[in-house]
Amino acid sequence: MKKILIMILLAVAIAVIQSCGSKSAENNDAVSTHEDSVANGLTAKEEVKLTLAEKRVELDKQTAMREERRRLAFEEQAKLNPTFVDSKGKMVYNKAEVAPAFEGGKNAMMKYLNDNIQFPKDAEEEELEGTVFVDFIITEAGDVREVGVTDAPGEEVDQRFRDEAIRVVSAMPKWIPGKQHGKPVEVQYSLPITFQIR
Repeated sequence: MKKILIMILLAVAIAVIQSCGSKSAENNDAVSTHEDSVANGLTAKEEVKLTLAEKRVELDKQTAMREERRRLAFEEQAKLNPTFVDSKGKMVYNKAEVAPAFEGGKNAMMKYLNDNIQFPKDAEEEELEGTVFVDFIITEAGDVREVGVTDAPGEEVDQRFRDEAIRVVSAMPKWIPGKQHGKPVEVQYSLPITFQIR
């Protein structure tokens, strides 16, 4: 009886040892496979990582598409509702017969933006770039007020870019006001500001 019991225990012990050995081999294979996939994953990530120039091309495409979508939506809004009453109870035109203009024109506005925008240092270190759409009202006197950033659904804009765009637009000098029937009026304006590492 003792011999049979010892034989059974020995058989169970051998089975357990073999079972552990095969699991260990499976684990080694799994670890090896995982290490290979991690190495391959890093390679794939490195291949997917875009250069700064490629990021800019993609950013330019996305910005152009966003601008066009916003332009079409804005035109539709202006057709449906040519004016609206703002938070101060003033009537604001979505689109006036004569649009407001930055003093000196588009080139002067670009110079103002280039001279005054401070690219956030930490965003530069992270190699982040992006476009912010700033909405604001040009008053009858040409002042800028009610500056804000609007995002379309699914768009994410870095908060540092939002804050800087609002700061710079809020500090803009007077504009030439928009006109309706020859009289200065308040007009809603949207301006895309692109943050690119120089």
